[in-house]
Amino acid sequence: MARFTRRQFQRLLIAGPTALGASVLGGKKSALAEDAAEDPAVGDFSFLHLSDTHLSPRPNGQAYDADGRSVRALEWIGKRSSNAIGRDGLPEVAETAEAEPDALAPAFALHTGDVFEYSIVDDCWQDWLRLARLFSCPVHYVPGNHDNTWASINHHLRERYGNDSYSFDHEGCHFVCLNSAGALDPLPCWDQRTLLWLSNDLSKVSRGTPVFLAMHHPQSRDSGFASEYDKLRFWEVIRHHHVVVMFDGHWHQVHAGQWQNIPRVNGGETFRRNTGYSSARVAGGVLRMNYHFHPTANGGARTVQLLTHHIDRPTPRFHCEFTTARFDSTKQQLLLDGVVTSTGVASRDQPPEVSAWIDNAKQQAKTLPLEMASGAGGKGHRFEVALDGQDLIAGRHYCTLRVETQQQLELQSQAVKGPLRLANEQAVEFNIEPDSNDYRVETYQNTAGVKSPLLFRNGDIDLLLFADTGGLVTALDAQTMQPVWKYQASSEVYHSLSRHHDLILVGDGSGCLHFLNANDGRVIELKSNFPPIFGGSLFIDHVAYLGDANGQVHAIDLGRRELLWSKDVATFASEQAPVHHSESDLLIVCAWDGYVHAIDRKTGETAWKSPSPTGQEKLFSRYYGPADCPPVPIGDEVWVTDRGYTLGRYRSHDGKYLGQVSDQVASVVSATSAQSPTASVIVRRLDDKLVRLDELGNMQWESKVPLGRVPMVPTINTRDGVGRQLIGAVSDTGVLTLLSANDGQPFLTHAVAPSLFVLAPLAVSTDQSQWFSASMDGVVTKITLNNHLAT
Repeated sequence: MARFTRRQFQRLLIAGPTALGASVLGGKKSALAEDAAEDPAVGDFSFLHLSDTHLSPRPNGQAYDADGRSVRALEWIGKRSSNAIGRDGLPEVAETAEAEPDALAPAFALHTGDVFEYSIVDDCWQDWLRLARLFSCPVHYVPGNHDNTWASINHHLRERYGNDSYSFDHEGCHFVCLNSAGALDPLPCWDQRTLLWLSNDLSKVSRGTPVFLAMHHPQSRDSGFASEYDKLRFWEVIRHHHVVVMFDGHWHQVHAGQWQNIPRVNGGETFRRNTGYSSARVAGGVLRMNYHFHPTANGGARTVQLLTHHIDRPTPRFHCEFTTARFDSTKQQLLLDGVVTSTGVASRDQPPEVSAWIDNAKQQAKTLPLEMASGAGGKGHRFEVALDGQDLIAGRHYCTLRVETQQQLELQSQAVKGPLRLANEQAVEFNIEPDSNDYRVETYQNTAGVKSPLLFRNGDIDLLLFADTGGLVTALDAQTMQPVWKYQASSEVYHSLSRHHDLILVGDGSGCLHFLNANDGRVIELKSNFPPIFGGSLFIDHVAYLGDANGQVHAIDLGRRELLWSKDVATFASEQAPVHHSESDLLIVCAWDGYVHAIDRKTGETAWKSPSPTGQEKLFSRYYGPADCPPVPIGDEVWVTDRGYTLGRYRSHDGKYLGQVSDQVASVVSATSAQSPTASVIVRRLDDKLVRLDELGNMQWESKVPLGRVPMVPTINTRDGVGRQLIGAVSDTGVLTLLSANDGQPFLTHAVAPSLFVLAPLAVSTDQSQWFSASMDGVVTKITLNNHLAT
């Protein structure tokens, strides 16, 4: 009988029972001894993969915690990061009896996001650098939802890599590190800016080069994207390239699977039950990965074969080429035809199964009949179908085609659950024109997603002003929807675009404050050395008040553009502009530390602070902070909603909590002007209801409209003399609804996005005839109402 060292026996266990039996019996060559011929273009190398460290926050003044979340696990991984990795993907560790002569030390580590628990403030980043220095190789990281919700780590990525998405080449392979995290929002999103960057990056890479993708959010199953179309837009960028594997996180699992027939592996975590990391080795065109559990993990220390994959082989792929994708308004049908071809699929003679559905209605999928077709690309299968669209509203939509066979994708892994059928999905977008002359629609394609406020400025030329996630500030002619001027800020702009007469104030993610002329975009002044600025500015008596990512609030004289005072008000970021309570002359600042703060407007000194409504009613936690929806002053009270979706009342002069107004509230906005003798608010609820409440919290009306969960405030024209008052609301996936403010009756719905995220509040012209929206795919939409609807 053969004898094995502990290391050899462990390798055979990971290779599987067939290899072990063959080796013991002395028969066929074991899997251990079988090596694919090396691709001369791809060298041998090793690397590590870890994810979801969720380091604890450390606001200013707190001491470093050597026993904080993930610290000991990262110290353990750091010590092992110098261990050479053999061709089987196993590291050479101290207890092994022998070492491989061609074992290689890891060249780098990939961290697939959620570096931090509550993003960063003050000294948090230094804690990460302290731990990253323990590694014997550089660590490349991407942002996760926890990194970019309460604040953002993007500016640190730019300092290190030049951008929040970046790439590098190693031994003939191309590694792409992508930002899939939302913009100050826990939902993942493929921003238009990221997709354009990725397309440009891959255009410089030969089609045969193995491409490794690292991101936080898995593309398979549900990880929070707006729709499958969000992911299929990403697929359209990468599908002609040799993507060989995807590394992700978010699920904290030791798991391997596939998306679009591409193997994907989850990175586990460095705390709780799956504490550990993966080692990886590319040798002879084969990638081998193993996950190593820390002794504190559930089940104790052990190693699991995560993936063995031939990166030198083509990925099985189906391609849909559309000839027609047109909506027939007469028949209320989507007409589709085209050809399905394949590459890397074992049998082309057996026709695949093809189905199609519109938007997210996969349960209504229709199977398409196929017939053989020949063309320049070889044999394929032609399809032609008419899909019912009677219930679709006017606007932007998409259709998905799924192509699959009975063949299985074979992944060598101990962490795969269930069979994996060969399948690809593609999407095509289409538009439905309004069926009446009540309104018309015009669009402008921007190069990045928009989350900033959309500002309408009335003047000699009416302007629509907005800023995007790439930092580009744009002024469109509101009539022609063409740019009048553009200005490039230092980095991304989220909510921090504000206008005071002819002055535009822009704060960006690099901590710069830009003073611009609204008429031509000319720079009046630029102030830097702030922490990142996410929220807008409040203007009172020629003074601007704004908060930053570290919880400070600043007062700036607009005439001299000098800092009047800066106060450290909160321990975490404020994401919206302060709100002025005129009766008490206090500024209300809501922050991600979980508190509502009231400060003296003239000095910045704190008058009171009180936990957010969810902290008062149920559980105090930063998760439920009130930072992303501005509060509303009502008489001698302030109404606040938080991310526990609780709307509560506070006494303005001392912060006494007066009780809950409503639960399930995403946002709230005043429905009356400051001069109105009575007050009322419009509440946006999670159950897709808009509700109008009076100053006592009594319901005046409620209306069922598409809304979703994001905290965008409804838009309402509170100006006098405009006739009928209108309310505009847009759902998180792009269904715009206009309603009467008097009774809540909807009179117009339009899809401004094809089930993609819309995170920017609507803007409205002075006379209410023009409504503007912008989505994360960069499309800015104008809806112009005819007179009988606008007045």
